[in-house]
Amino acid sequence: MLSQPWTGSPIPVSPCKWKSNGPISHQVWRRSFIAFLPKKRRHFLPSKSGKTSGVDKIVVAPFNIREKRSGWIFQPQNNAHRKIVYQTIGYREGSNRKMKTLDQLGNTINLSSYPKRVISLVPSLTELLFDLGLDEEIVGITAYCVLPEEKVSGRVKVGGTKQFDFKIIDDLKPDLIIGSKEENDQEAIRRLQERYPVWISHVVTIEDALEMIKAVGTLVNRRADADQLVREINKGMGALPAFRPMRAAYLIWKNPYMVAAGATFINEMLRKCGYLNLFENQRRYPQIILDDLNDAEVILLSSEPYPFTSEDVDFFTARNPYQRVYLVNGKMFSWYGSRMKYALAYFKKLRSS
Repeated sequence: MLSQPWTGSPIPVSPCKWKSNGPISHQVWRRSFIAFLPKKRRHFLPSKSGKTSGVDKIVVAPFNIREKRSGWIFQPQNNAHRKIVYQTIGYREGSNRKMKTLDQLGNTINLSSYPKRVISLVPSLTELLFDLGLDEEIVGITAYCVLPEEKVSGRVKVGGTKQFDFKIIDDLKPDLIIGSKEENDQEAIRRLQERYPVWISHVVTIEDALEMIKAVGTLVNRRADADQLVREINKGMGALPAFRPMRAAYLIWKNPYMVAAGATFINEMLRKCGYLNLFENQRRYPQIILDDLNDAEVILLSSEPYPFTSEDVDFFTARNPYQRVYLVNGKMFSWYGSRMKYALAYFKKLRSS
């Protein structure tokens, strides 16, 4: 391994795929722009100017970098809507360097070592952490973290996803808290960030979800398991047939009725299932009236957050007998993380009905 700092001139290269051929001490990943690690463990970095837009070149430097080169932000032109996905600077064996990471909102988190006491504030990420191989490290979860059942039953609960019991959290002394922009209360998260390292996910697209899995895997020292999970999900997605497109509405709430619209992970999963979201041109989770559903061929009633029942199916079927109405497992459409590998088989079964 090269041990001297790199002092050569920047070498422009073309963007290409990145592949790890061993443990990585200094890692910088960017959405849709990942560099390849050659045999001599060279590591590709953005240009020294640190520009955050219009960057179309990178420079190459030896892997064992002693110069301080953290905090750069890379934003490919074709992904201008998301400045940062994540950045992780890991450890060199025998090094006393701290680890810095940027979460999916661009917040900087400093860790003195890989976390040993983790609190998860997101049900889907709790499942992901267990599936990545963590167990004793997960010291706290929310009351809504229900999977995997055999693991979460005896775990300490720190409240819900919106309201946390800060005293319990303090007693647990976490060295990492994992939360979500989508599901957690902003003010409560801000309060936690004043005391603890808090890594926040922000998942809208399937690509975001896969990047999140890799980032969390790296953060908790389970990158190999995360990579394997991503491969399984990608394989399942590749095996999905081309479903006949059908206009659909995905209801998440009642009184008032609310639907999942555009700019949501649910919308992305609906596409994978072959459904054309009737409300894709709206944002997030708008309220609707029943007449807004008239053009839908399919109405999907989610099991969460509102638990629709067979009585609701009967109501919508009686209202319009030409529409297909289904109760669907909300976890399969809204849980990003390891649940995605099960969702793909579920979609096949749903569409075959």
